[in-house]
Amino acid sequence: MMQSTILFGSVALLWLGDWPAIPTGVYLGEALIIFMKVHSFFITNRRFGIEVTIAACNASNEKNSSPTVIRKPAIPPNLENPTATETAAIEALHKQHMERRGSLPMGDVWVTFPENVSFSNFFFFLCVPTLVYELNYPRTPNVRPGYIVEKCLLCLGIFSVLHVIINQYIYPVLVQVKHITFFEAILGLIVPFMFAYILVFFILFDVICNGFAEVTRFSDRRFYSDWWNSTTWDEFARKWNQPVHEWLLRHVYMESLRQFSGPRRRMTATLLTFLLSSLVHELVLTTMSRVFRPWMFVLQMAQVPLIYLGRNLKGTRAGNFTFWAGMLFGPPLLCLLYSREYMLLLSDQQVQAMAVALLDMDPRCACAANLTALVSAATPA
Repeated sequence: MMQSTILFGSVALLWLGDWPAIPTGVYLGEALIIFMKVHSFFITNRRFGIEVTIAACNASNEKNSSPTVIRKPAIPPNLENPTATETAAIEALHKQHMERRGSLPMGDVWVTFPENVSFSNFFFFLCVPTLVYELNYPRTPNVRPGYIVEKCLLCLGIFSVLHVIINQYIYPVLVQVKHITFFEAILGLIVPFMFAYILVFFILFDVICNGFAEVTRFSDRRFYSDWWNSTTWDEFARKWNQPVHEWLLRHVYMESLRQFSGPRRRMTATLLTFLLSSLVHELVLTTMSRVFRPWMFVLQMAQVPLIYLGRNLKGTRAGNFTFWAGMLFGPPLLCLLYSREYMLLLSDQQVQAMAVALLDMDPRCACAANLTALVSAATPA
């Protein structure tokens, strides 16, 4: 209930508030992050409670020499007043977790279940740059102030470059999308949009994530891998956004494998994972553009057959060439499709006002001559 309120309440607020596209995307992205963190925190602690109950019941059965083994308890343990058997099960679970996660720097305290079910622990989880909840994370010994200053300066510099690219090279093309051919618009967007795409990726996964990791002393800095060397689309999906990939792997794909049986359960789990990811991406773009045209959903779901068809290209130069061809044309194509639908909803006077605002901001921007002609054609004699 809480997760649904966070997600759909945020979408309703953005629709009713008529926010601009960029703030809408940022706000909805943060709402989705909180949604995934709340889900992971709840599901993981629920699993811990079930494991403790199973261990306690099995230990009780062994003590009483009972042949019955309880596999799926219906009642979770009493976390406030655990019995001696439940306390022993909690300690065993904690020991297994310590062996799996390694050691912490000196001075840090291990978090145990059920003491971790607290607001302070949940708030710490909200601050660390990961979407998958664990009792304990690997930590760095201290915080480096110089590193944080470096990331803050990088953030300001990259945002300045993005502002120039969007306002001088991307926005002018989108404003006149009703008056130029589709081919001209794609050619005008390929280079600046790809440059902006890489900068947005860098500022999210290298600058912001590493900045929060340094402040919280979170030492697992694997936020992305070498996605630029990908030769298949499933490899790209695993490498370019590892926090989301790990969340989908644990809470969607693995849960789907547990729910289904049969020889096709892996394919079914893969389809459900891609379906959920496509629906969320479509929700974001629809909310930003205020137009429901499921281009993103269709193109992302089309990756599923492409993954199976492109298995022969895995690890080859032809596969990497195919991947980069899709990267060069895919994002600009999506931007153009949604922008065109949005611009078609506007009147000629509104489009003219946008062109005038662009020329007033920078008369030498890209497509300045075309924007001037657009304004002159719309101005009555």
